[in-house]
Amino acid sequence: MGIGGRCGCGPARLVKCDAPGAGGAGPGESQGRGGHDRDDSGSGAGNALRAVAPRGRIVVRSIRSGASAMLTVTDDGEGLDSADLERIFERFYRVPGRRSVEGESGHGIGLTISRALARGHGGDLTAASSGAGQGSTLTMTVPLRDDA
Repeated sequence: MGIGGRCGCGPARLVKCDAPGAGGAGPGESQGRGGHDRDDSGSGAGNALRAVAPRGRIVVRSIRSGASAMLTVTDDGEGLDSADLERIFERFYRVPGRRSVEGESGHGIGLTISRALARGHGGDLTAASSGAGQGSTLTMTVPLRDDA
């Protein structure tokens, strides 16, 4: 999941990616200043970039746990009310009052598609948040192939 690029969307956010061999800043760690790049940004990362304020923080982690792989995208942004934790996966649903970047607010289908893809491969995509203003975490799990 790429999260780099220049789009003119204002101050860059600090993005930390914890993944083995991710970029040379240290074992399993890569840091960079990220904007959002419409060509290669996953829905979770794109939503996180819209949710955090300038100078906000996004952490992307990938781990292998037994026969599954797990990818998490955590931000310290707007957070989600408990009522929205499942609704954000509904087609065309957009959380009311969300900030947008240069007029871009999304179409409300990215997380729907991402969850369907994860479930189509025997995994899932879930959301967690302690509430408004508390940030959020999207977690995707997928089973690994036997030859992986």
